[in-house]
Amino acid sequence: MAMFFEESDELTQAILQDPGKPLILCEGDSWFALPMRINVVRQIDRMGDYNILNVATNGDEVISIMSGREKKKLRNFLRDDFYRFKALLFSGGGNDIVGEDLVPLLKDKTAANTWRDCIHDERLVRRVEQIRHAYLDLLDIRDDHRPACSIVVHGYDYPIATGVGYLGAGPWIKPYMEQKGIASPDDQNAILKFLIDRFNGMLAELAGTRPGFVHVATPGTLQPGEWGDELHPTTQGFRKIAEKIKPELDRVLQG
Repeated sequence: MAMFFEESDELTQAILQDPGKPLILCEGDSWFALPMRINVVRQIDRMGDYNILNVATNGDEVISIMSGREKKKLRNFLRDDFYRFKALLFSGGGNDIVGEDLVPLLKDKTAANTWRDCIHDERLVRRVEQIRHAYLDLLDIRDDHRPACSIVVHGYDYPIATGVGYLGAGPWIKPYMEQKGIASPDDQNAILKFLIDRFNGMLAELAGTRPGFVHVATPGTLQPGEWGDELHPTTQGFRKIAEKIKPELDRVLQG
């Protein structure tokens, strides 16, 4: 039976009771922390026999996670010899390219240009590089303090600019695209696919060069009806994402 914790004191007791159970640390954004729906971490918790400590927070950007108190907290957990986490599930980068952060990546749409012309390439390259450096910092912390801990990351999926928010937050995409004159759903979706593919390409490249870094290619998993809002899957959608991640997670835990 899996055990899911959001407080380390409770996890400590679970470790003492069953020290042989695999330990997983989860850090990241709302795909791991969203309330009211069964998010990715809670889905994985239901599928396997692990002890899971989840410190993810709604709205977190990967750049902010790797620059402040959360970075220190992550470092402390990884270097603590009591925990000995075997895997770190990490969800980050999506919030770095939506909301107000999306606007600088886009150019104004005119009658003469295509959706591809609306992407500010120089700024996008710089943004993806910033995200990549945050992941490199994460890898450095792992290498320095818990080199046997595998990092498992995912690539989100292709969101749809519906203008639907969540519990008073958002929307995070449609208004900002319309602000740049990008009103066609086809153009919006093409841009979103391009951004997600660029992000996933960066993660795949890292996975190919850094041992113990596993990228799960999740784009293309969800059907349109499996999005609960612009950024988050429904409970069933989260389950489908978790079903993609779990085999890779089990593989590194058994290694």
